[in-house]
Amino acid sequence: MLMPGRPATIGSVSDATTGGVCHWNRAQDEALCGDILEYLADSWQAQVVEEGWPEPFPDGGLGGTSGIDLYLHTSAEFGAYTQSPYVDSDDSDGRMGGEAYIVIDPRITDEMNLYVAHEFNHALQFAVDFTEPTLPPWEAAATVAEEVTYEGEGSWKVMAQEFNNTPWQSLLGDGYSLWDDYDIWSYYEYGSALWLEHLHAVYGVSAVDLWWAMTNNDWNNDPDVWDAYDELTGGGDDALVELAIARGRMGTSAAPDWAQGVDAPVVVQGTLNSLDESVMPEYLPHDLGVVYFEVTSEGRFGFEIDGSMDTRWRVFSVDSGEVWAGDETGVVNGPGLVGAVNLGPEGFDSDDSCDWNLGCIYPTREVSMRLVEAPPADSGDVDDTGSTGPEDGDDSTGCGCASGPTGFDLFLSLPFLLLAVLRRR
Repeated sequence: MLMPGRPATIGSVSDATTGGVCHWNRAQDEALCGDILEYLADSWQAQVVEEGWPEPFPDGGLGGTSGIDLYLHTSAEFGAYTQSPYVDSDDSDGRMGGEAYIVIDPRITDEMNLYVAHEFNHALQFAVDFTEPTLPPWEAAATVAEEVTYEGEGSWKVMAQEFNNTPWQSLLGDGYSLWDDYDIWSYYEYGSALWLEHLHAVYGVSAVDLWWAMTNNDWNNDPDVWDAYDELTGGGDDALVELAIARGRMGTSAAPDWAQGVDAPVVVQGTLNSLDESVMPEYLPHDLGVVYFEVTSEGRFGFEIDGSMDTRWRVFSVDSGEVWAGDETGVVNGPGLVGAVNLGPEGFDSDDSCDWNLGCIYPTREVSMRLVEAPPADSGDVDDTGSTGPEDGDDSTGCGCASGPTGFDLFLSLPFLLLAVLRRR
């Protein structure tokens, strides 16, 4: 589905402080522009002035002035979206960033302030780097921006359950592929704000830090978002395993401080009840995905995986926080929760699974988990990666949407990367 160009309008009003312009297409929507520009001013203060995002690029007067344009138009279909022509506005600044405009349906009756905050962040993302093809960094950052702009009102804590419903999905996957491949309706990419909250709490990394770390000066997208995660954390693989442990603890008193009160328990894919029992998950993990199994029996057990040989694995105990290499035997004091992280093949590059026309499709990997006799206690139940995982409660571990499946169309231009980012609700 191709996005239309800038909507037709019959009037507009501008804000002297931000330079933003609110346009309306129906006479009854003129009064709403006062609120829209107020929300824009709030977003500008929180995100540009306080967070350090760069100002939007001027658009040469396409909306009547050079300021950012917000259009009130029903073409947004009870949601909102941000669109860009994907033209580098300054070829001397070392980044592929450009202008953007926002379209919001005036019939929205709730959380209009969050729609503006969310879409404004997308416009700022376009100004830094529009070459990243994976949706989670776009939607996660914009979802976090809601909370940054209106503390206590953002949607990330609600959306977190969408992320934890399908932990086997790639960290860089999205709800569109879940719908296409599994008939699972999901706001997964919005829920991945949980990952950014983890990075902020554990590593002090903000969304704007991420965006600057993945800037490019051409369409080669190098560094990509996984390169940026790796740089900002000092090791993306370890950070992802930390997150897997934290996700397993969510909804319990053992959740890290930053996730306390977030009612988003992770979905478990199987149970292990006795020795030598082997269980394969219903949904195999994609690269950068996680599977969880519940050990139901009491006592000290070993657990091992049998997984694809061309894949790097880590296994972990949620309760103890200990981590082992994929070819090692983990230890759990049952009952308890254990899991396996698919870190992808050696030399994993997130762009290797992306196609200009098909999008990004990360492969699944075969894996099963089994209970075995626990190794002797003095043999060392700690992995050779040097990680014992987080202690309980230790913070060192680590939108929106149109209703109904018809709202799930991915808004594309050509090539694939020319998409409009939106807040579906």
